[in-house]
Amino acid sequence: MDNKPKKMTYALGLPYGEPTWSGYTLASFHYPELTFGRPSLSTEHEAAILSLLIPLLQPVGAFRRSHVPRSKGKGRAGKPPNPSAQDPISPPASMPEIYNNLTIGFNTTIRRLEALSQVRKPSSLSEPKTAHQSDPAPTNLVAVLVCRRSLPQVMTSSIPLLIAAAAPKSSRSRLIEISTQSESKLAQALGQPRVGVLGVENDAAGATALARFVVDNIGSVDIPWLEPLSSPIYLPVKIHSATTAPKEKSSGDARKRKKSEKT
Repeated sequence: MDNKPKKMTYALGLPYGEPTWSGYTLASFHYPELTFGRPSLSTEHEAAILSLLIPLLQPVGAFRRSHVPRSKGKGRAGKPPNPSAQDPISPPASMPEIYNNLTIGFNTTIRRLEALSQVRKPSSLSEPKTAHQSDPAPTNLVAVLVCRRSLPQVMTSSIPLLIAAAAPKSSRSRLIEISTQSESKLAQALGQPRVGVLGVENDAAGATALARFVVDNIGSVDIPWLEPLSSPIYLPVKIHSATTAPKEKSSGDARKRKKSEKT
């Protein structure tokens, strides 16, 4: 029988629930009037989005395969390159225009959403504007495609909240979860090994049909507690409690204590 004394610890928690990616349905929190909604995506809609998006990405992949040299591994150390074996210098070509309207990868997309969220920060919470903060706001994204199965949960759990904070509901990016098969097709079109996250800007070159389809058929992320409420709702404080056992003192700590007592 364990007779060691127990210690009760407490921690304050937000009255709202955490955004979750549980299935394609509404995930309810502790308070049913405050729910987080993630729009569902049918197989037909996913196929239609790919049919509109992949032709826009293929020129980027073709450019990379033609003009971006692939690494051939480490050369022999100390061996000078052979000038006769080098390709003749060709005039630089320009990346397709659509490339500048994409956020390819997790870091690039998250930085864009964070920048958009920073612009919407209330003035009472903002610091005095500097020359950097007065720069024009970045372009909003019409769609953010995420393959959750190829990314750790810790990387994708904050994306819904960032999307909701980046723009008002009327112009909010559409969050689209895609399968691993679709992610492979996008990566192949872009000429990359993997594309776990991909963002498409509003008014992207040649993406008018894609933007219209996404806005008309995919619902926006809904986090009501981020929006101003017409009638205030009282939410009591959440207090989490847990019973823990005290940390056992090691023999080394006991010897140090005895040594200090002797001195």
